[in-house]
Amino acid sequence: FIRQARSGVLKAEIMLRNESAAGIPVQVSASPIDLGGTKAIALVVTDLSDRRRYEEIVAAERLARYILEQSLEGVAVCINGRILFASRSLHGICGRNPLMQPFDELFPFRMPELETFSVEIPHSGKVVKNAEVSYQNQDGVSYSMILNAGPLYGDDHKIIGCLVSLTDITDRKRAEEELRESEDA
Repeated sequence: FIRQARSGVLKAEIMLRNESAAGIPVQVSASPIDLGGTKAIALVVTDLSDRRRYEEIVAAERLARYILEQSLEGVAVCINGRILFASRSLHGICGRNPLMQPFDELFPFRMPELETFSVEIPHSGKVVKNAEVSYQNQDGVSYSMILNAGPLYGDDHKIIGCLVSLTDITDRKRAEEELRESEDA
């Protein structure tokens, strides 16, 4: 590398090994310089450890966002009662962009077991599993759905919000109703 640097500027990423044999990713830059008639090579070594950790975090967040956005179910991540992240399916269900909207106002669910659902339920630590809900969006489209909701915990294991998933069962409910009607006839 140093021999090659005599003829021009070079950059390379390499792993340096320390005493514990752990690798430290670094970028080495080398360029020839003339120090008053003496030929020399200037080397700059840059530790890339923080950059690599940042790239890993960004990649993990990107993957999580892809999974959330492309979920076949309606999924909402709520912080302080507002929808911070939402799947495309949730956009379709509500008929508009749900981001930053108060969940309880956008989705005033009616439930047989409870009078209403609120994101305060999972935010208090309770889990709602397989609750059947009905919903009508602003365009008048009605849905039957299965709601699951639970608390969302942060790094310190404290509740920071909640995760709500909605599975559209409208077609199944219609088919069941049609079957009941045909059996009654």
